[in-house]
Amino acid sequence: VLVKAVHWLFPDFAFMWLVDEAKKNMPLELDFLNEGHNAEKVANMLSHFPFLKVPMICWDLSTKRILTMEFLEGGQVNDREYMKKHCINVNEISENLGKMYSEMIFVHGFVHCDPHPGNVLVRKCPLSQKTEIVLLDHGLYQVTNLQAARTQTKPCLL
Repeated sequence: VLVKAVHWLFPDFAFMWLVDEAKKNMPLELDFLNEGHNAEKVANMLSHFPFLKVPMICWDLSTKRILTMEFLEGGQVNDREYMKKHCINVNEISENLGKMYSEMIFVHGFVHCDPHPGNVLVRKCPLSQKTEIVLLDHGLYQVTNLQAARTQTKPCLL
């Protein structure tokens, strides 16, 4: 309502798209069964990356309003002191994040919409001591139409 009022007073105010996006996405963000299914989809889709860990969902303890999942410890991806203290290679994390998100976007067209540092943890695996990225908050993903984009793409002629 506030955004609509501001838009009425100031027609050049161009944030009505935000209202439309919030109306569309808020129910998805609040549906924890949807989040659990997205988490499993990404875990399966990117299972060939040994460095990626997505918490397992405990379906028997989850509902539309409650999501119960495996607890995984780690530090935020932007916490250099944590990485230094745990001997985590920043360059390795950066390279692996690039691989992971590039494949999500360009291969599968299934894109994590909330990749802030609170949702991307890093850690040393307690068993193998290898560096891992823990991806959290799977409530909202965008699906791109890769097939349509591929058929519309024209080759670059030099």
